[in-house]
Amino acid sequence: MATDLQIHITTGGDDLRGGNDNANVTLLFTDGHTLTERNINRGQRWKDHQTYTTVMRVGKQLHEIRGIRLETTASGGIGGDNWNVNNLRVVATQNGRTTTLLDKSGNPLHRFTGDDRSREWTWKSGNAVAPPKRSGFTAKEHGFNFTNSFTNHIIGDIKTYGLCGGMCYAALDYYYNRQPIPEQSTLPAEGSALRDYIYKRQLKAFQGGASKWAELIGTNIGNRDQEFFNWGLQTGSGRLGELMECIDSNRPMPIGLQTVGTSGPFSHYMVAVGYELGRYEGDLGPYQTDVCIFVYDPNHPNREMALVPDPTGKCYRLKGYPRSYWRTYFVDKRYRSQRPV
Repeated sequence: MATDLQIHITTGGDDLRGGNDNANVTLLFTDGHTLTERNINRGQRWKDHQTYTTVMRVGKQLHEIRGIRLETTASGGIGGDNWNVNNLRVVATQNGRTTTLLDKSGNPLHRFTGDDRSREWTWKSGNAVAPPKRSGFTAKEHGFNFTNSFTNHIIGDIKTYGLCGGMCYAALDYYYNRQPIPEQSTLPAEGSALRDYIYKRQLKAFQGGASKWAELIGTNIGNRDQEFFNWGLQTGSGRLGELMECIDSNRPMPIGLQTVGTSGPFSHYMVAVGYELGRYEGDLGPYQTDVCIFVYDPNHPNREMALVPDPTGKCYRLKGYPRSYWRTYFVDKRYRSQRPV
């Protein structure tokens, strides 16, 4: 597993000369090994108060990198070069997740001289916490003000309940078209324009997600429970990776949640509006329970809810609601906004 590091170095009021006076950077690992990139300025001058970036790729997981050493080849005195660093920032990217490991400033942060050629900065290994990421969608402002308690009369005495997919699609339609959500807090009556619109979007939601729902039918059998659960924790091209990509681009998206079977609630739709990885680094490593997906759930109006993994139960639970859990989820990337009627 590779980690890409961007090392941003901002000089202060005294430049790095270049030529024979250059800078090296060394990564420090938890196993005691190191990796050095020499002459990161390539013999060139680094001007005063400018930021320069060095990129390094290492075959280590994030928690295996514990620090960085910056050193100069300057000899000091009349023949050597002294220079200042005012800011040092280290940013790591692994499986689509970006984490700031170090961000230190000073005036100067450190002055390199012939007598003081090296300086190390470390961080707490294994505990780099990624900050939450959110889109512009909030449940209170952009979600409907009524609960998903619809009864749908199909033919004769045949009924279905709920229009979660339609409510998610419709709420996103208002959001992406920058129109205010209807203020009513009572359930739209049958035959009303809003009720008909939500119902039409419900049909579109299931049409768009048909292939994903068909793929997940095996969850009722049980022999692929672990596999389906794992999909929701995989970054990169996995379900979590798809969700991260959407939120990082400020694109809240509908997610479909597949039932665990007869022991749990029906399949459901929500809108993913943000996420938090905490210490989790992707690819089913440690700290899986740090993951949190922030959602608008049509069953809980005006409140941001949190969907969290339960590795023991191989399911995803609505935090604070023990009876609300599903085997896995998918990002409905076939959603396309339309102008609400």
